[in-house]
Amino acid sequence: MASLELIADSPPASHRAFENAFHVDGNDPKAGTQATFRVERGPSNGPFRTGSEYRLSELDPVTTLLAREFP
Repeated sequence: MASLELIADSPPASHRAFENAFHVDGNDPKAGTQATFRVERGPSNGPFRTGSEYRLSELDPVTTLLAREFP
């Protein structure tokens, strides 16, 4: 089962307990699709490997999930 942890500032120690860690960086919630989605920890290959960055507008499933969780 996946879990979603949102961190506003620096990540807490529990951040290291997750196999995958993502950071969403944006200033205006109304322009959320322009935010940057960065993989801070992930697999060593594939689209979500560590260090990958995308605009949320490129990731429809992630944008849909965030919109549902944070209307």
